[in-house]
Amino acid sequence: SDGAGSAKFSREGSRIACNTFWEVMREKLSSQTVNDKIDCMTLADRESILRSTLLTATYQALSRIDEEAKRAATWCENVTRRDYHATFLGYVMKHFKEGWQIVSIGIGDGAIALLDRKDCIHLLTEPDGGEFVGQTRFITMNEVWKDTPIARTQSLVVDDFSMIFSMSDGVSDPKFETDNNLKRPEHWLALREDLETNVSLCEKSEESAKSLSAWLDFWSKGNHDDRTLVLVY
Repeated sequence: SDGAGSAKFSREGSRIACNTFWEVMREKLSSQTVNDKIDCMTLADRESILRSTLLTATYQALSRIDEEAKRAATWCENVTRRDYHATFLGYVMKHFKEGWQIVSIGIGDGAIALLDRKDCIHLLTEPDGGEFVGQTRFITMNEVWKDTPIARTQSLVVDDFSMIFSMSDGVSDPKFETDNNLKRPEHWLALREDLETNVSLCEKSEESAKSLSAWLDFWSKGNHDDRTLVLVY
């Protein structure tokens, strides 16, 4: 989640969105009983329930933001949910007999994408644009929920994958420049090569974390937004 620079409490909006999504997804999907039930479902039924669960968790995040806005309004005048504007990307994944199933949801810019073993790219979100450069959508906007929010979810099943990327626009803007480039495998392959050259991805250690953090501090003219990157490989 990436808070809007123009919203005074956007960092808190981002924090609430991420924490709430994680809590709700864990509550709904972590029990053995639920997992056994999902394992026995058809692919279509499983996809339907996972899309619905993601949407529920994301809407619950909005509800928590509204609660915080009401609380803040008791000590800070004229606080509304607009002060917590933040984009949001989330997904859930698990291996089933059909392969890896990934179900995602996206509100705003940034990107989630899967690079498979054949170096084909599968975009799992569609960035929101607007009439003006830099315009996007936020989890806190009424129009996001008045349209067809389930259309913001996507589902993909693959035998295997090389890497799953999830990033805020602080990474996607300088690395891809345009939304159209997000659809081009060569840009994702270049990003993976850049990461593998500069970050020790073959191990999980504090040094690896530090090198990834250092990589995120790359310089790009005109791009100074907050940067978040999550990798699964």
